[in-house]
Amino acid sequence: MRRKKIRKRKAFRTELTVMMVLACISSVLVLGLAQIVFSIQNFSRQAYSDMKFYLENVNGQFQIKMQQLEEMVISFRHNSAIEHFLKGMDENAYYDREEAQEQLKSCTGLFSEGNIIDAAYPFVDSVYLFNQEGEWISSRFYPGTVEDEAIGSRRHEEIDRCFRQSGEEFLYQVQDENVYLCIWIYDENMLPMGSGVFSIGKAAVDTLFGRLEEYPEHIWLVTGGQGQLLFSNKEGKDNAEQLLERAGGQSGEALIGGKNQVFHIIKSGFGVESRVAVRKDVIYDSIQSMLRPFCLVLLLVLGAAGTTVFTLSRRLTRPFQEMGEDIKKFGNEKFDVRMREFNTREFHEISLLFNEMADQIQVLITQVYEKQILAARSQMRYLQSQINPHFMFNILTMIGMKAGLRGDAEIQKLLSAFARLIQGKIFREGEMLIPLSEEMELIEFYLYLQSERYAGKISYEICCSEELKSCKIPRLTVEPLVENAVSHGLEPKPDRGSIRIEVRESEGRLWIQVEDDGVGFDVSDMEHREADNKHTHIGLANTRQMLHVVYGDEAGVQVDSRPGRGTRAVIFIPLEHDSVGKWEK
Repeated sequence: MRRKKIRKRKAFRTELTVMMVLACISSVLVLGLAQIVFSIQNFSRQAYSDMKFYLENVNGQFQIKMQQLEEMVISFRHNSAIEHFLKGMDENAYYDREEAQEQLKSCTGLFSEGNIIDAAYPFVDSVYLFNQEGEWISSRFYPGTVEDEAIGSRRHEEIDRCFRQSGEEFLYQVQDENVYLCIWIYDENMLPMGSGVFSIGKAAVDTLFGRLEEYPEHIWLVTGGQGQLLFSNKEGKDNAEQLLERAGGQSGEALIGGKNQVFHIIKSGFGVESRVAVRKDVIYDSIQSMLRPFCLVLLLVLGAAGTTVFTLSRRLTRPFQEMGEDIKKFGNEKFDVRMREFNTREFHEISLLFNEMADQIQVLITQVYEKQILAARSQMRYLQSQINPHFMFNILTMIGMKAGLRGDAEIQKLLSAFARLIQGKIFREGEMLIPLSEEMELIEFYLYLQSERYAGKISYEICCSEELKSCKIPRLTVEPLVENAVSHGLEPKPDRGSIRIEVRESEGRLWIQVEDDGVGFDVSDMEHREADNKHTHIGLANTRQMLHVVYGDEAGVQVDSRPGRGTRAVIFIPLEHDSVGKWEK
């Protein structure tokens, strides 16, 4: 007979882990790809908008400088000294050339921040004004020798002569990499008074348009009224013809130099136009550089998500594995094995049912003598647990008396203080309100023991008047705060520390202040400290709750602490001098 092939079955834990990891990776991939597509679209729109804005901004900076030049020219017609000079003797008016020279320097403002670019290069580096007699006044940014000034003057006179002979409204000449702009200066009636020659520095214009270096292979050029090339970079000079075909002062796209370019054109004063352009595919280069870190982050997220899901799935399926192991052990006649407890409710219920069944089975196979042995051991444990606090107090008192009889007063004092501390904290559980003197005595026992334990590292001071010691306070109200001050404030401190307890009366209330110079803590972490009951019998939250139950809103606890500055806790309760408190049981 042919044996049926046994099918190998996968473990539930493995199946669930694989499915969860695959589902997580698939979800992250879908979300990541969707985010990439959305980011590319959004980034492209934003980058294109930023590119156009940047081109307009750079071009606009040049336009602003040209507008400042126009304002400079307008200021000449409103200056009487310059006006008299330009009109000359035609109006039979006297003029002072030296005064006109000084006024020209003041009007041009060649050294002002508005004319200086990047605190280094002047946009207009010289101004010459000529009147009808051919006389001139000038303002120059760069100083020079007498010979240099003479050469410059002759050059400007020649340029002005060519301009007057041309009959044009504007004239541009490019010499020594500078552009000389020649214009007529008009009076209030728009009649020409004289002419002006303005030198615009190439270094300043290069600096203005050099801000386009953020984009590779950028193009810029500045032309005169007839398309005369005044300034440009190398790419602008090579593509000047194609750029000059684009008219209008607006942004656009065009094929320039064999590449799709985003360009912007602005027409400034004196017939000057400036054009700037950058490659549009710079946007896609930016997208590629943006995608690389994004993809790296996506891979890291995939790895972290896969690891997290794998870990979680293994943790979620661990109860199945542990249950199988416990059942297998029980099946191998280890009847004392019990299924482990689990945090998950369903698994915990299965564990309880299995353990109940295991208990019943073990009862059936356990012999009577084994039951008797277990009962005897249980009885012994019960008898051992009967050593109660009263027995401890009596033993401590007896040991203290023997130490006194042997002349060891220090040991006797320590044992007596410890016995009284136990008596105060345990034996008076039936009393709610006790005299303040008993609470202070309990605190003094505790601080004395701690100061002896740390060999003088801890010092303390208790300030309480005799009139206030008869006041009633809830039992163990102050002592937990003192324990907190020692445990969390002074014990971690590397050097000596002190604690001060002060009791005072104010406005019908009893104020009890516990202050230490320990390590302190952040008050925002107070909830965590209140949850830590390792060194205290009653936490701060319980103290507050007890005071609220006894006194309502008339009592409370205030805590002030800073790391390294110590802690101050203040309890305030209604003042009560009755010999028997109304809350005493």
